[in-house]
Amino acid sequence: MCRVALALRQPPEGLLAALPVQEHPEAQALPQAPLLAPHVPAAAEDSVAAVDLAPVVGNIVGHVKGVDNMGSLSEWTAKQFDPALNWGDVEWIKNRWGGKIILKGIQDVEDARLGVNSGADALIVSNHGGRQLDGAHSSIGALPAIVDAVGSQIEVHMDGGIRSGQDVLKARALGARGTYIGRSFLYGLGAMGEAGVTKTLEIIHKELDLTMAFCGRTQIDTVDHSILLPGTF
Repeated sequence: MCRVALALRQPPEGLLAALPVQEHPEAQALPQAPLLAPHVPAAAEDSVAAVDLAPVVGNIVGHVKGVDNMGSLSEWTAKQFDPALNWGDVEWIKNRWGGKIILKGIQDVEDARLGVNSGADALIVSNHGGRQLDGAHSSIGALPAIVDAVGSQIEVHMDGGIRSGQDVLKARALGARGTYIGRSFLYGLGAMGEAGVTKTLEIIHKELDLTMAFCGRTQIDTVDHSILLPGTF
């Protein structure tokens, strides 16, 4: 039986080789993304076309009044954060809606317990990909303590750093009931469109299946931290 070290790989292994962009008809139809130069000499300014930022906020433009560029988008985004928001609001939403509520962004035991008390149906351990605070604790690092604290009371999922089937298995071994995948889908989408997203899922599924076999497991429910190298978690 093998054991795997607890370290999330950043590059998606095998994806570029498995998705030959040059040979796929959908990929050939995709326009090449423009490159932006960091500095343009004054003499060349007249020959440089203006950069249209509208596509960047295309899902907002036309739906939110006054948002038509990156500056107004930043201002609008800042206004969406309510400093008065509290755990009581989560309970209020739960009671009024009556459906399932999953809280994303949990990173410590105290918040996990508050989330349980608020009536949430599941928690997602996540640092939002480091988008808010790049020095925040990693999701995989925060996961074990949260599972130990509330895992018997609520489903705990994990988001962040999942690039392969091995990463899925490591999170499962530390108690996550599910994982969320973001960037890996985008790699496949950029290479092959919709077919690339399907291919990404197939690669991750195969990696998960093979890694389980190498670790002596045939059922995901039998996976626990015993498959991980001591001292790496």
